[in-house]
Amino acid sequence: MLTTIKFRNDGNASVIVEGEKYFVFKYNTGGALPGDLVEVELTRHRKKVEAKVISIKERESIKFVGIVEKDNTKARVKLLKSFGYDFRVNKKDYYEGWDDMENGDKVVVEFVKWKSKEKPLGKIVEVLGKSLDNEVEMNTIIIEYGFDTKFPEEALIEAEKISDIVEVTEDRVDMRNITTITIDPETAKDFDDALSLEKIDGGYIIGVHIADVSHYVKEGSAIDKEAIKRATSVYLVDRTIPMLPERLSNGLCSLNPNVDRYAFSVMFDMNENGKIRKYWMQNSVINSNKRYSYEEALEVIEGKTDEYSNEINSLYKLSLLLRQKRDKDNIKMNRKEAKFKIDKNGKPLEIFFKEATASTQLIEDFMLLANQHVGLKHKEKGHPFIWRNHDEPNLEKIMELEAYLDLIGEPYKIREDNVKKDLNIILKKMEGSYLYDTISMMSMKAMSKAKYDSTNIGHYGLGFLTYSHFTSPIRRYPDLIAHRILKKLLDGKIYNYPNLDERCNRCNMKEVQAQRAERDSIKYKQAEYMEQFIGEEFKGIVSYIMSKRVFVILENGIEASFPVSFNRDSDENKAYIDGREINIGSNLNVIIKDCDLFRKEINLDVIL
Repeated sequence: MLTTIKFRNDGNASVIVEGEKYFVFKYNTGGALPGDLVEVELTRHRKKVEAKVISIKERESIKFVGIVEKDNTKARVKLLKSFGYDFRVNKKDYYEGWDDMENGDKVVVEFVKWKSKEKPLGKIVEVLGKSLDNEVEMNTIIIEYGFDTKFPEEALIEAEKISDIVEVTEDRVDMRNITTITIDPETAKDFDDALSLEKIDGGYIIGVHIADVSHYVKEGSAIDKEAIKRATSVYLVDRTIPMLPERLSNGLCSLNPNVDRYAFSVMFDMNENGKIRKYWMQNSVINSNKRYSYEEALEVIEGKTDEYSNEINSLYKLSLLLRQKRDKDNIKMNRKEAKFKIDKNGKPLEIFFKEATASTQLIEDFMLLANQHVGLKHKEKGHPFIWRNHDEPNLEKIMELEAYLDLIGEPYKIREDNVKKDLNIILKKMEGSYLYDTISMMSMKAMSKAKYDSTNIGHYGLGFLTYSHFTSPIRRYPDLIAHRILKKLLDGKIYNYPNLDERCNRCNMKEVQAQRAERDSIKYKQAEYMEQFIGEEFKGIVSYIMSKRVFVILENGIEASFPVSFNRDSDENKAYIDGREINIGSNLNVIIKDCDLFRKEINLDVIL
């Protein structure tokens, strides 16, 4: 049985086999490293079924980050994310810069071998430097979650050899004369998607054009092997770690303005009320007329006139109609996204929270439309495909949300047969509250996490019977899989994509790792930003109480915490500080005590 192994700090581990979680004792991990794909057997021990690693099928990562302690001949690397072991390193075998490396430096250690009853042997391949330097900390996050900043030489050479000539061939529709635009964040460097609009009698032809990455990235190529290894681009506060080499991600595949580009397009014939009369897919050649930022497109929607304002406003009106239909069946969340203004050295100068606007929703509406429709024919005929599934809610988590709402003084009964409607009522009611994002997060946790799968169960949150990821193949490998399958369908062929279940599992795992890396970079930058306010007073509201700490959402939207003692004989949702009872939802005045950048924490003192 193949599965992925997850370690605890004490060296013990766990695996999931056929949906069940099994414990793996330290002495049964078989030399596995965190995240490895392993073969296990189940054994019974003291009336419990446990797992034992038989063999290691694939290493997830052999690079780790730690703090080095050395003498003249050997070193010990204490890992930041421990799995119960330190690495040992021998000077004579592995590192030329030994004398330049100082005790306490952060280093990248690469696994070499592991004999039983010994610590794993590694070699130091890079000295990152001292902790709390921006480059060191960001690179630490990247490596800790198993991503690489550099592409293999073979993939880079392969990318350079790809032709940049774009031709209109028999299998492609020439759409270069159709008005086409892109709308993306101001800082975007790669453009996956573009929209076109043609006015026809009684309606419009809308084109959702997606970069034809599959034309350039062939299955089994060096670029493809590295792409599935990464599975996704990673977006940290101050940088992007792309899935594809820059020549493709920012160049040949990017739908840049005023250049011919290959696209894979989903076309919609809509009437003026937004009803889809028919839709189809085609290989295309497009030429984007203009690149808009979200802010520029919003200005047009709000009344500014330019050469494409008619097209943008028509697209916006249609998107409103699409959203009105979709809003009957979906869960409406508007979580704020933390963004930073940073200087050239990566130091955060300002933090702000971006919310959805008319222009971001316009793009989202048409991307959802395309993602919803690309799988319909596959569902109808039972053809193999890759789906983005979202299961029904977990009723225990719904009850936890109800209990939380009661604690903050907003009691509400969520009906089992009416979860979406009730959640939308709660979310609407909590808009503007410090705790809105906490409520949103708990609502999301009540749902099963969206996952990639070869079997379709629909998307509960969106209310779609079919949903796939199709619109971002530059930065998501599942979208590239979808394109390859869809292209075969255009040729009248059914494509049983090789190792599809394994590919889905890997993409799910790397997506989680990328999300955690992004959150760690945000937490680090928030702590770094708040250093300037040490000793200053803020208002806040208690969002959560756990593990002898109380978490507070400050008035600027940042989360911080302080230690407390609990009254274990009563309610664990209450805490006490100098005799004062603290509850979830309590309003507090606090002082920024210190900012622990190493742990990415902001510590508070409470004003009593």
